[in-house]
Amino acid sequence: MKKNVLPLEALTQHVAILGRTGSGKTYAAKGLVEELLGEGRRVCVLDPTGAWWGLKSNAAGDKPGFPVAIFGGDHADVAISEHSGGPIGELVASQNLPCIIDLSGTTLGERHRFVERFAESVFRSNKLPLHLVIDEADEFAPQSGPPGTERMLGAIDRIVRRGRIKGFRVMLISQRPAVLNKNVLTQASTMIAMRLPAPQDRKAVEDWIKGQADTDKGKEVLASLAKLKLGEGWVWSPDRGLLERTQFPKISTFDSGRTPDDGEQIAAPASLAEIDLEAVNSALLASTEEAKANDPKELRKRIRELEKELASRPKEAAEDAVRVKQVRDLMEQSAMLGGQLRAQKAETDRLLGELNRIFTVVDQAKSARPSTGAPPVEGLKLANTPAPAIQRPPVTPPAEHDNSDGECRLPDATKPQQKVLQAIAWWNAIGIDVPSRVQVSHVAGYTPSGGTWRNLLSECRSRGWIEYRSEGIVLAGDAVFCVTAGRVDGLGEMHSTIRDRLSGPQVKLFDVLLVNGAIERKEAANLAGYEASGGTWRNLCSELKSLGLAIYPSRDTIAPAAWLLTGSAA
Repeated sequence: MKKNVLPLEALTQHVAILGRTGSGKTYAAKGLVEELLGEGRRVCVLDPTGAWWGLKSNAAGDKPGFPVAIFGGDHADVAISEHSGGPIGELVASQNLPCIIDLSGTTLGERHRFVERFAESVFRSNKLPLHLVIDEADEFAPQSGPPGTERMLGAIDRIVRRGRIKGFRVMLISQRPAVLNKNVLTQASTMIAMRLPAPQDRKAVEDWIKGQADTDKGKEVLASLAKLKLGEGWVWSPDRGLLERTQFPKISTFDSGRTPDDGEQIAAPASLAEIDLEAVNSALLASTEEAKANDPKELRKRIRELEKELASRPKEAAEDAVRVKQVRDLMEQSAMLGGQLRAQKAETDRLLGELNRIFTVVDQAKSARPSTGAPPVEGLKLANTPAPAIQRPPVTPPAEHDNSDGECRLPDATKPQQKVLQAIAWWNAIGIDVPSRVQVSHVAGYTPSGGTWRNLLSECRSRGWIEYRSEGIVLAGDAVFCVTAGRVDGLGEMHSTIRDRLSGPQVKLFDVLLVNGAIERKEAANLAGYEASGGTWRNLCSELKSLGLAIYPSRDTIAPAAWLLTGSAA
């Protein structure tokens, strides 16, 4: 196989490399990874076999290879445990750090728990292209795994099936495609099939061909799989019109996965590429500390440690122990009551919304009933019914009043005053009859806490153009005629009108909420392109909440205001 038989562009899609043990599949994968590293791509290898560390040396072992960091294993730059998965996933996602995660020294349970936490963490935080190589992929994404592996499978499945938008390009390597999860395998756009003598494994390749490629061409491939030589395989990338049977070339790095001959002892390389170990440890420490600080298990462990420490102190410290227990009990009660209150508020809001919609239906039925006493019009819908407008007494507009284009132009109002009135009318048009002062100030272009804004409201109120309500501000007097443009028709037009008044960052979060509904704040930050822990993101969430466009259903979630989805501000 020529070095470029599989173009690097093909590696921007998921790739599956399949072949029985000893067929050369890991060797072939190393050749592809060497090309990626040579191009400066971000690469992370999950290695449960301990066969990948040779990337750090050249083929002869006398010169450095690629400067990849090795976590775990006999050649570790940094030791790991089953608890390291989350911090290392955060580190891989946030840094340009080519690395090998060697899990060969862990037990089966430790390995699974590590990968579960790693996969969840790296998926949550990654934003840039990352080539994730998973050797022995059938262990981490089994078709039918043992109890306790469900969460690990779900995390890997999410990376493969939904990770492209977050930059993941996955290379799956397996000697048993028959037991590799089919939902995961079918996501591969390119397959490299090497020697597979077992009929059930060839059946898995056949299933991939039926879903991806030409079945007639597949007959030749399937017929040859049991007889392929060592290092020989089919490279099939249907999207690029590539189908080639080829012998994979020698790799340029040390073959650390080679099986020694009888009596042979493979000499370790004399030269390995160096990495900035201090920087890696520093970054890993920061990720570990952040993970521990937010880990409920660690917090509970710390509480137990403090309680034991207090219990070992002299009797005069007994009062401190009592206070700690009281504070702990109060925190638990507060959390429980907070959850109950949020649930009660949500149910109250739902019932009030239903009640307002029922009142609206009744009013519409009354207005639609003929004067002869005929029965009310049937077919009125509760869903998406606009809230009833504020009832205001009829006012005769002054002769000088011109609102033909829907803008408020009172003849004796200054431009700043007109901005206030137009802002209230804008909120009325999209269905908010009593906008808050913050909402009005945003549209009018003033700081809600500023003296200029307070003075403008006072001026408009003294002229009889606005009135204060407990919820916010309404138009009054001659200014009522500022709303003659009427309400915005349809949710789509309403959302478009709102976007026009938001800043670019606000629009990003607004669109994420409309598409996803209630969503974890960290996930929303990732989708909007912000750091969830940054002040910019927190300010952005606060801005949309103050504008009545977003709500916090719980401490860690954010959701669009209900009226944005129903068309009713009731």
